[in-house]
Amino acid sequence: MSRFFIERPIFAGVVAIIITLLGLVSFFVLPVTQYPDITPPVVRVSASFPGATPQDIADTVAQPIEVEVNGVDNMVYMESSSTSDGTYTLDVTFEPGSDVDMSTVLVQNRVGTAMSSLPEEVTRNGVKTEKRTSALIAIISTFSETHDDTFLSNYFTLNLKDEILRVHGVGSVNVFPEKDYGMRVWLDPEALRVRDITAIDVVDAIRAQNVQVAAGRIGEEPAPRGTAFDLGVTVQGRLADEEEFANIIVAQRDGGVVRVRDVARIELGGKNYTASSVRDGVTNATAFIYQAPGSNAIEVAEAIREIIERERPNFPEGVDVQIDFDVSGFINAAIGEVYHTLGEAFLLVGLVVFIFLGSWRTTIIPIIAIPVSLIGTFFVMALLGFSLNLVTLLGLVLAIGIVVDDAIVVVENVERLMATRHLSPKDATIEAMKEVTGPIVATTFVLMAVFIPVSAMPGISGSIYQQFALTIAVSTLFSSINALTLSPALCGVLLKPHDPNKKPSKFNAVFNKTFDAITERFGALVSVTLRKVMITVVLVVALLGLAGERLAHTPTGFVPNEDQGILLAETVLPAGASLQRTEEVTQGLAEALEDVEGIAHITAIAGYGMVTSNGSNNGLLVLSLEPWDDRVDSGRDIHTIQDEVNALLRSKQEAAAYSFELPPIPGLGTGAGFDLRIQDARGYGPDVLEQVAEGVVEAANGQSRIAGVNSTFRAASPQLRLDIDRDQAIRRGVAMGDVFRTLSATLGSTYVNDFTLFGRSFQVRVQARPEARVNTHDLMNFSVRNIDGEMVPLGAFTRTEDTVFPNRVQRFNMYPNAQLTGQGAPGVSTGDAINLMEELTDQELPEGMRYGWAAVSYFEKATGGGAGAIFGLAILMVFLVLAAQYESWSLPIAVILTIPMALLGAMVAVNLRGMDNNIFVQAGLVLLVGLAAKNAILIVEFARAKMDEGMTPKEAALESAKLRFRPIVMTSLAFILGVVPLVIGTGAGAVSRQAVGTTVFGGMLFVTLVGVITAPVLFMIVMNISEKFSKKKSS
Repeated sequence: MSRFFIERPIFAGVVAIIITLLGLVSFFVLPVTQYPDITPPVVRVSASFPGATPQDIADTVAQPIEVEVNGVDNMVYMESSSTSDGTYTLDVTFEPGSDVDMSTVLVQNRVGTAMSSLPEEVTRNGVKTEKRTSALIAIISTFSETHDDTFLSNYFTLNLKDEILRVHGVGSVNVFPEKDYGMRVWLDPEALRVRDITAIDVVDAIRAQNVQVAAGRIGEEPAPRGTAFDLGVTVQGRLADEEEFANIIVAQRDGGVVRVRDVARIELGGKNYTASSVRDGVTNATAFIYQAPGSNAIEVAEAIREIIERERPNFPEGVDVQIDFDVSGFINAAIGEVYHTLGEAFLLVGLVVFIFLGSWRTTIIPIIAIPVSLIGTFFVMALLGFSLNLVTLLGLVLAIGIVVDDAIVVVENVERLMATRHLSPKDATIEAMKEVTGPIVATTFVLMAVFIPVSAMPGISGSIYQQFALTIAVSTLFSSINALTLSPALCGVLLKPHDPNKKPSKFNAVFNKTFDAITERFGALVSVTLRKVMITVVLVVALLGLAGERLAHTPTGFVPNEDQGILLAETVLPAGASLQRTEEVTQGLAEALEDVEGIAHITAIAGYGMVTSNGSNNGLLVLSLEPWDDRVDSGRDIHTIQDEVNALLRSKQEAAAYSFELPPIPGLGTGAGFDLRIQDARGYGPDVLEQVAEGVVEAANGQSRIAGVNSTFRAASPQLRLDIDRDQAIRRGVAMGDVFRTLSATLGSTYVNDFTLFGRSFQVRVQARPEARVNTHDLMNFSVRNIDGEMVPLGAFTRTEDTVFPNRVQRFNMYPNAQLTGQGAPGVSTGDAINLMEELTDQELPEGMRYGWAAVSYFEKATGGGAGAIFGLAILMVFLVLAAQYESWSLPIAVILTIPMALLGAMVAVNLRGMDNNIFVQAGLVLLVGLAAKNAILIVEFARAKMDEGMTPKEAALESAKLRFRPIVMTSLAFILGVVPLVIGTGAGAVSRQAVGTTVFGGMLFVTLVGVITAPVLFMIVMNISEKFSKKKSS
């Protein structure tokens, strides 16, 4: 085949140009993301039960819904939260790769089955089922010194939120505080009592007089003959403003009327007042934008930015909107660093090739292979539905050092034949291709055999391996095609016949002389090892053992945490703390953190937490960091900043506070670290659950290898229990339904119906005025009408007592649970931290309690021993391909035994840098399996050819080792220097780049230094044994 292209160089050039053009076109249409689409689908069910306690919500809402939803197809786990503000949320996580739309339909159908079992108030408020992702894509602040948060929240909702939700790829938008406009009817209990009016009377009057009426038409068919007009009838049913609601007639008294304004204050306010937000000391509304599954994060972020800038001229005076966090900033910075690394690797590889080959003519041939192979890969990536992400781009960086290998082998062999046999470039190329076509095809098959089976692995790890492996496999395939077509054609055109009289440049002469001396010494060393076989065997066995020991004892991890430019801090005040106390604490912490270098903006949200969810005693600090270029070079990386933040948070006694990073995989959990759930499967109750959880927390924080373990579960949240003497109520003629409706209308913020404002519907809510619901005395004065029309105060048949209940009820797979979060201490991997937490939890849990993992921890545990299976499969595939190619079961062993040397070098390098064996390290190890085998194949293939010429195994091993030493060193050095930019990478995405770079750098360096010495010996041993068996079999 190669001869065809050698004689038709233009044809070969056209093939390369077509591959490149297809790749270029595909490059501009490939989506850009941080990672492949690996986040498991999540479906959320949400409901509202205002005024109900968390336990009431758990019993009456969570239990019936979760019984029905449990076991839905492809479900991994489900978790729910019932909070003190009346909110219920259920998140159902599905297997990665599940159809999120179908999963949503399945959950919706099961929720529909449970609807008849839910309280009426819940069904009236609505139960929503929607696909959801917690992949935070942006945080937007709308702030002002002249407007309150109700105005800011509604301004964002009415003018920006709806348009942002229409952006393809936006999953949801959560605004804090979520103060949608509401017509608030603030009841005055004293005015009600004086006028013999109850809260129920007011609710019923509003419900009766604020209605949307379809009044019909006059003259509509069928109509009498001769009807001349068909006219629609309009009537004011739904009211519009405070004045109209104030004029609603509640009752008639002594010839007059009692209107709503006589017993209540009417105000256009917020639907609720359960949260607040302040940015850098200024009133603010914070919007969290979440990405929809399968969308392009950069395109979504850019569209959001365009919406804000387009609306900016219309902002009210004194109002500003800024994006405090934008995931595209991290993605663009990280991918920009990878592109920068690509350029550096290209130059370093080119330098190595030029030094070894000695002229621009010989250098340009393998260098051309890089853009052809890499750019052509974009075409196949587009066909496979891949994206330009950190995984695929890292694969391309590593491929730079691989794709030049085959072309280097071709050029080097052509040059050798022209120098030793004095052939013309064309003839030398034809002869060279006869020698190297076999090794090129063999090494290509080996690399393809390593990567393609690995790409079929399931789950999150499989998705990452798939895109990493297939990117390298495809670029390698293009490289081999290039080496068999374009490279030989260019050799025949560009190279000049060898002139024995021409003196090389001084540098080339010195370099070649030095390298020839090294080659001679190398040959002498190989000759010694071929004679001292047992020493080599002992060395190989020892290296095999060390490789196994390092793999077994290197801490395991999953996906490493990256500096994404944002930190979050959760604050938890004592249970029962008011929102005002939480505001004071969170804003005080924000002021204290202003002096931490590297933080650009601080937003303090009271009444909400990403881990603890909603609650008056919960708070969240959003710490937006300065750009990477402004702080990383000065030593202000995210871990340095986080250490200072944690130290400051620990020094404050007003609240339990801790900081955390965003999860390493967007959308998988709320933060980095582990997520442990202790489940009360026996029904011990919240008090025992809290004791057990605190016992595990105390034991974990007493370990030096675990840091920052927290549990937000609190069983003892102060509550007020209202005991109703039902017998006494009935004797006084009071209906129990009226008692409950009165409580809901005075304390619980009853949703009555809707009104229209700015073209949309908002809620009308009735509640006692704030001053009238401060203590139990106020509660006892609320009145209800009995069957005789008399007003009976609640205090006549009720009493109160102080008690405690959880301020939030969490359920995990239908059982009450306590959530524990934390992370490994510096230098301790997440895998080791998880294992240690399991040991401690097993010691603390009583019989009947169990534990489970959620978020990233669940999938890290699910991956389990998958890495070992990956390496085993990769090595097995190499063996099988070589066995098929050589038609020998023994010869591949000489190649396979060099692979553990690469693994040993890799793990030593990883250990020296204090890294864990995470998914990027494992991807690098898979690559090393192919690369180590590739080097050994170059020796084994040529040694086998020499044996066919009549040499003994020993002679063939020595000759091939010396003959292939130069190309092996050249290709290996090109690869090693090509990954140096990864090893020393800084900035966004540096952790992943360093992990994979360090792995392949250490592995290739060690296998190049040691493998080239042991491979000839292993070949000789295998062939000698094979010959002995052959002789015995023939005899």
